[in-house]
Amino acid sequence: MKKVFAIIAVTVCAIAILNQSAFAQEANSEIKFGARVFGGATDLANKRDLELASNTEIGFGMGVGAVSLIPFYGIYFAPELSFESHSFKSNEQIGYSTYEVKYEEWGLKANLNFRFHYREENLVYFEVGPAFNFALDPKANISGLSLDLDDERSAIDFGLNLGIGFRLSEHHSLDYKIFRNFTGFSDSNNDLVLIAMQIGYSYMF
Repeated sequence: MKKVFAIIAVTVCAIAILNQSAFAQEANSEIKFGARVFGGATDLANKRDLELASNTEIGFGMGVGAVSLIPFYGIYFAPELSFESHSFKSNEQIGYSTYEVKYEEWGLKANLNFRFHYREENLVYFEVGPAFNFALDPKANISGLSLDLDDERSAIDFGLNLGIGFRLSEHHSLDYKIFRNFTGFSDSNNDLVLIAMQIGYSYMF
């Protein structure tokens, strides 16, 4: 996982350097708005090496967001406000028994992405940018018992988005994005961070 982040980050930086002159003519492009739907996998990873936590199973997440494309010095500022779900399972030792715990939450996520094309006519684009996730209604299900985790879960996640997309047409595009949290997932355990991988579809008006 750590190598994947490094490869994507280097690629995005290279595209950013190359595209400055190619995008100069786009400085006066109009601002565009659109919507995005997505689904994917979520899990916890160790903060230092990004290896997935050994006692958790990958869960499913989905969501919907409002997006915008704003020309900005030869690139695009592509902010997105999304409402999304995160879930995963873990095996927890409670007393002398091991229980399967299912974790679920909703989140309001502010993504401050920057989008790079080598040239405007290229169908492939890259995105990178910081993100703030506000955890909403976190719960844990243990043998049918639902527990409220508001006091345990970190209220705000700060992380980084990395992504690659493909424009199907002027209005339609597909993308793959990874969100990596830098802050601890819970107040009691700062060694684990949230990882979310998404496959999305966007429509720009």
